[in-house]
Amino acid sequence: YKYKYEDSPRNESSSADGTEAEGRKITGYLFVLTFVDDVRYFGTDDLVKEYETEVQKHCKCKLEGESKEFISIQMKQDLKNGTTELTQPDYWEKSVERFKQYLGREPKERSTPLSVADYNLLKEATDEEVKEASHLPYPQLIGTIQYASAFTKLESRFAVSTLSRFRGRWSKTHFAAALKALEYGYATRHIGVKYTKPENDEDANVLRGYADSGFSTPRSQGCRMVWMNGAAISYSSKRHTTTDDSTAAAELTEMYLCSCDVEGLRNLMQEVGLCQDGPTLIYQDNQPAIQISMNRGALSKKTRAMSMRVLSVRNKIEDAKVIPVYLPTDLMTADIGTKALDSVTFAFHRDRLCGYVEVDKDEHITHQAKKQKT
Repeated sequence: YKYKYEDSPRNESSSADGTEAEGRKITGYLFVLTFVDDVRYFGTDDLVKEYETEVQKHCKCKLEGESKEFISIQMKQDLKNGTTELTQPDYWEKSVERFKQYLGREPKERSTPLSVADYNLLKEATDEEVKEASHLPYPQLIGTIQYASAFTKLESRFAVSTLSRFRGRWSKTHFAAALKALEYGYATRHIGVKYTKPENDEDANVLRGYADSGFSTPRSQGCRMVWMNGAAISYSSKRHTTTDDSTAAAELTEMYLCSCDVEGLRNLMQEVGLCQDGPTLIYQDNQPAIQISMNRGALSKKTRAMSMRVLSVRNKIEDAKVIPVYLPTDLMTADIGTKALDSVTFAFHRDRLCGYVEVDKDEHITHQAKKQKT
């Protein structure tokens, strides 16, 4: 990436981190993104033309024009309304065709990738069940669903995380649950991730984090996301690598992991000249976890064992990089990645996660106001 400034010579551009160019007006910019042997680029007309001329001098390549699809992801950009939508409808249609023989019928409409009932049926398979289902392409099916969940089907991450635990030993019950996740992807193939330019320029490119965890043994299932311009730009739903001994400990673990994601993205954005003006809010629905992370006093006996992670979060808070904010569970979008949800609750969080509904800037305050009004 590079920027061109108002007082720069005609073809002289600067790699910008926003420091040496302070106070100077940007008149041109270019961003180039590479993925193996594919390249996508965008910017102002002058720098784009310069790039196209120069790149063909140094390597053999083919310019294919405006990009509508990339690694099976279809991109729909509406400059008038300030939206960019990413979907994979063709991918899901081909996936259903690939596993059609196991469906035995037309795909059913599914409202969730993993229902509460199916989640409760997922148990370790016996040797007899493993032998009976050994001919079923369970790993391939999980891999197909997992690929889309990494890009446009973020809400399926919990289902993929849960079903992947049986990748080595699966039964017909596991395979049937995975087929339902495939049907969900097909039924919602025109829903992906949608980014929207905020009406207020001050809200543009502002990071916000969400961290939540369900306490369970031997390891808790955590979910965290970093949200910007209407939808998630970073999302994770997986089991913790350590054992938590309380709900607060599980929540603190996820807050710590989210704070690391936030700091990495803040560094990346600063590098390209999109500095964050203030600390990034990390929404949490656990009051004890917030109090522990904000308290500079001594740790109690029960919380002393998690001091390293707590202190790491405290350091980020003191450095004004992040700040935890309480958010009621019914508005905690990250809840979608910690447990199986009913269809109504799932759809509510999915639309918030993927940018199909507007999320209030100060939603915790808005929620309290609505609660008092009620």
